[in-house]
Amino acid sequence: MRTTKPMAPVSTNMFAPALPRGIHSLPTELICFIFSFVQALMVANAMTEKKPSTPALYILVRVCAQWRSIGQNLPDLWTYIPIRDSSVATVNLVEKFLRRSNGAPLHIFLNIPFSINRRRDGTAFQGIFQKILSASYRWRALRIDTTSDNFEAMDKDVECKAAPLLESLNIHLGYGQKFVRQLTLHLGPTPSLKSLILHGIGLKMGDVSSAVDTLEVLQIATPSVVSKLADAFVSSGREIPRLRHLDLTLHVPPLKQKQGAAFRKYVASLTSLSLGHVQDLGRIPSLLSSPLLKELSLHNLGHNAIASFVERLRHASLVFPALHTLTLSSITASSLHQLRYLCTAFPALERLTLRNVETAPFIDLLSISECWRSVHTLTLCPVDYRDLCPMVHARIEAGCPLETLDIISTRAIDTESLSWLQEHVATVKYPKGYDYDDYDVYY
Repeated sequence: MRTTKPMAPVSTNMFAPALPRGIHSLPTELICFIFSFVQALMVANAMTEKKPSTPALYILVRVCAQWRSIGQNLPDLWTYIPIRDSSVATVNLVEKFLRRSNGAPLHIFLNIPFSINRRRDGTAFQGIFQKILSASYRWRALRIDTTSDNFEAMDKDVECKAAPLLESLNIHLGYGQKFVRQLTLHLGPTPSLKSLILHGIGLKMGDVSSAVDTLEVLQIATPSVVSKLADAFVSSGREIPRLRHLDLTLHVPPLKQKQGAAFRKYVASLTSLSLGHVQDLGRIPSLLSSPLLKELSLHNLGHNAIASFVERLRHASLVFPALHTLTLSSITASSLHQLRYLCTAFPALERLTLRNVETAPFIDLLSISECWRSVHTLTLCPVDYRDLCPMVHARIEAGCPLETLDIISTRAIDTESLSWLQEHVATVKYPKGYDYDDYDVYY
């Protein structure tokens, strides 16, 4: 473990490794201490024109000693707690950080993305987790990245009674070696919460009204919580919701007329929406009325889901004038006829990404001169290089050429087609050697 500055606020991506402090961010006392030695050496050297009598190693030892003394008494240096193992020593180290941070708001990152040895480390893991929970009143940001196996010994759900300072909560429980019942997080009042991201763990919020005023990013697999938030928003009498990013998975329950109206009002200011594993995707369009929506991502959908989605868009004559980015991933095949209305629904589309999707109907769509003329960036995985050339040529002829073509594919490269594409598209990205391995970690 090491001390470093607190993590930056969380985005729809996640915690980047904290950068080490530079001399510009050292405590003033330590900077003065360092330069007092440097100045003394410079003066001595200038007056005597001899080497300074104080060895450099001695200066370094004194500086390190001063740094240790200052560091142990500066609470801000102990507010970021990175946890990367589940040993008994880590339990004591976490306790030391909690004590030396002296009540200051905490940024905690438990990063153990593997199944631990329960006999050896199970007790220590529980000890670490309990200490984290005991400091909930001081949480500013909490991220937990581990597997469900590591919670097998816990016979009850995770309960957080209150976290008044918490702004960012990110819990990702990956699949372990055994089937473990899904944990549920019971979350108390969180009046400062801006970002809530949960994967592999359920959610129960007793009082959701405290988060309505602040919540901007929501990624969960519990649609009922969104409905509760929507009801609380309507009950509050507020006009403009703060929610900007919504990532929703699993079943979307049927909503009665009053609930549907509340849901539409709560998501009216969304700028980013991601839907995955939603079998009844056809219900979603009737719940959307966000003219501000800029990014839409659909992934891992059931059979014929995209066709149902487009048909509902067409039937309701929905148009999203601000949407510029569309990402489709792991979706079953659709026909050109089924997809045609997307050009009307998303008239200002600029970036289209297709991952593990049948690309032929989309390539045909992009070849039509009146369809998606503003699209300038296209990302495809997988794709046949030869299928792209006629589409690129058609767009050039129509006066709306592609600017960037990102080809993520493990298929053999057709060098002749690739060479032609490089001549007619400003930027062509493609895997070289085994570079494509880096692209396939998501889907």
